[in-house]
Amino acid sequence: MTKFIILLCVFLAGGCATKVDDFSKLDQDLITLLVKKGANINKEHLVSFLIDCSTKQQVSHIMTDAMQYGFEDDYLSYSNKRQVWSTSLTKYIKLDLSEITVNRAKLTPLMPSKGCQPIFWGASVKL
Repeated sequence: MTKFIILLCVFLAGGCATKVDDFSKLDQDLITLLVKKGANINKEHLVSFLIDCSTKQQVSHIMTDAMQYGFEDDYLSYSNKRQVWSTSLTKYIKLDLSEITVNRAKLTPLMPSKGCQPIFWGASVKL
């Protein structure tokens, strides 16, 4: 069984320096793309919320606090190229704009005011 993974990345928002206040259009576009690739929006999918911050301590703190909202941490790594610490916080949810919005809203208060990039997400579709 093949797996097709689609991630909403910073580049879809116009670049790394872009500040995104309203994710709804980006989120809906990604949901539409996932459906075109075969995702069933009536089923839960493993959705990964991507966290990128300048320090390991910031990411570790977010990972710990996110567990109280049912998220699981996937990894903790450093990118020399991008110079950020990263993790993927995963959770099984439906590919629904309100579900994505609600779960991002749970993570947003955990983000420090400085040093972290906007929260993006991705999901896998089994083909």
